[in-house]
Amino acid sequence: MSASKRFTSLTVAIAFAVLGCNAIVGLSDYEKTDAACPTCPRADSGTPSDAGVPKPADASATLDWAAWRMPNGAGVGPNPTAYTTGKEGGVDIVSDAVTKLIWERNVAAVLISSTAATAHCAGLGPGWRVPTKIELVSLLDFARLTSSAPYIGEAAFPSTPAGQYWTTSRVRAPIGASGYWSVDFAAGEVSAKGSSNARYARCVRSP
Repeated sequence: MSASKRFTSLTVAIAFAVLGCNAIVGLSDYEKTDAACPTCPRADSGTPSDAGVPKPADASATLDWAAWRMPNGAGVGPNPTAYTTGKEGGVDIVSDAVTKLIWERNVAAVLISSTAATAHCAGLGPGWRVPTKIELVSLLDFARLTSSAPYIGEAAFPSTPAGQYWTTSRVRAPIGASGYWSVDFAAGEVSAKGSSNARYARCVRSP
């Protein structure tokens, strides 16, 4: 094989690898915005799938979600996790200084449907909702992967059930045709199982 053909084959292979990785982690879910709502991520050319979810406070309307600031456990990378606990309207909360998101601190050890998860979050008060995938991934503590699950900062989120948690980010081709992504705090990964599966739910509120 000539050098030019080897270069072309390598370029194609790298392109498919990048596209595959983006599909696996779901970056494509966050790369497009709607002209009517520039801060709302889009999953495709249709209706924004995560309407009302803001980008980081210092992000411009043209910055895509691949540049979203991600907290990291001690010694793992930049943006070290910085949580503050408190109470808001009778709800125990955790405020994330990196993402600025406000989380429900305590999770019931009960597996529920996506509909029940949505209802539970709405019942906490105005603004509470089921998180998107990238928001929930931000709680994974990869510094703990050498220890035991759950892979989350247990000082801020005590007694967290180890397992899969609901997100509102839809699974799309080529990964799947329907359902919602989940984040698995028992395995430290995301999953594309169908929406009929029962999961845990941790709610979030934007600042």
